[in-house]
Amino acid sequence: MPAAPTPPLLITGMHRSGTSMVARLLNICGLSLGPEQRLMPPGEGNPNGFWQNLDMDAITEEVLASLSGEWDFLLPPMPDGWEQADALAGLRQRAEEQAAALGRRLPWGWKDPRASLTIPFWSRLLPGLRTLVVLRHPVETARSLVKRVSSSPAMAQHLWLQYYRRILAHTDPGLRMVTHYDSYFLDPGGELQRILDWAGLEPDEQTRQVALTAIAPDIRQQSLIGGSPGPVAAEGESGIKVPAELAQLYDQLCGEAGPVLQAGLASGQLSRPQASPDPSSPPTDPVPQERQARAGQSFDAAQVLLEQGNTEQAIMRFQEATTLDPWRADAQNDLGVLLLQAGEATVAEIYLRLAVGLRPADPGFSANLAAAYIRLGRTEDAIKTYLALLERQPDDIGSLNWLAAVAHEMGNVPTAIKYAERVIKADPGNETAGQLLAKLRPSA
Repeated sequence: MPAAPTPPLLITGMHRSGTSMVARLLNICGLSLGPEQRLMPPGEGNPNGFWQNLDMDAITEEVLASLSGEWDFLLPPMPDGWEQADALAGLRQRAEEQAAALGRRLPWGWKDPRASLTIPFWSRLLPGLRTLVVLRHPVETARSLVKRVSSSPAMAQHLWLQYYRRILAHTDPGLRMVTHYDSYFLDPGGELQRILDWAGLEPDEQTRQVALTAIAPDIRQQSLIGGSPGPVAAEGESGIKVPAELAQLYDQLCGEAGPVLQAGLASGQLSRPQASPDPSSPPTDPVPQERQARAGQSFDAAQVLLEQGNTEQAIMRFQEATTLDPWRADAQNDLGVLLLQAGEATVAEIYLRLAVGLRPADPGFSANLAAAYIRLGRTEDAIKTYLALLERQPDDIGSLNWLAAVAHEMGNVPTAIKYAERVIKADPGNETAGQLLAKLRPSA
């Protein structure tokens, strides 16, 4: 009985993480990516080639479109079992036919960063699908994405987080390997052999040496490796701080990235991003019931004072409520809003951050915090807050309109249009989005 064919290999990871380089290495070493005429041609972003199959690419793109999502800053919500929806029956058939065509030449695989978002669709159609996850330092990735698509660092880091969260959630550790972009610049031969062994590829030594020449340090424009090309921060890259959840996820992925990466971290050639501290963490000590009751009385009194137009006294009573019971998210929020209206944005932010920390699912609290960031001129923090809000409420009009305006200011017209179009889809008569679209698409 002939041996069962080796399952296909998906090469994926966040955009600008090195997936094209890794795909080319494996292609040289014997992994079929499909007919050369069906591979995406080189472009400004990747002068050495994308090595991306256009037919598989188109299927992933249509899957995302069917979910009203995009690859970049409008990731679709994906409820459990979405990949089995009847509406995707036609795409499943196309995917099976395309996989069968590619599978005529073994071993085979394909590279697509956007497939990070659609792994359940592909893994259900291709049992035993193996996933090679290409990882790169989130700060390097963000810088590269900002340069290529006029993004902001906050948007790029948020996207990085979402891609790798979904990869880990939808891949079996036994069918997954993580390879770090930096490893190919520390010990290219060692890291290449590691992924060849895992992929089951056995090129001869001459072919292996040819593959190593595809590692091109001269095109690497963002680097945190000491002595490598690329800009570094004046304060030293080891001081770079990122959101705590991003730092934790990066550490988790690095733990799977093999001995070359681990040696680079241990020797200090590579650095880990530091988690940003949260000075407004929620309280930890429980509040006695008697104090909770008094806090409730102060909160109710503040509401009455507000109705009477006595804002100053209302602020004092809200302060009483938050002092008596720091767990009262509504008091923290209302106090923050009043202080923001009074021009005390710096103090207001503290209370509003506490409110969001205590009740992160409340969209109103998040919107208020974003407003404080805007008042303080902290656009990147506002972007993070609105993006987190959109994860819970994909059609939040205020978030979408504001992000559309920011994208427009950054010169990222395609993203601005996407956000504005999402507003019009949810609220056809929205004047703010309509006016922006008329400005950006005057001939439409």
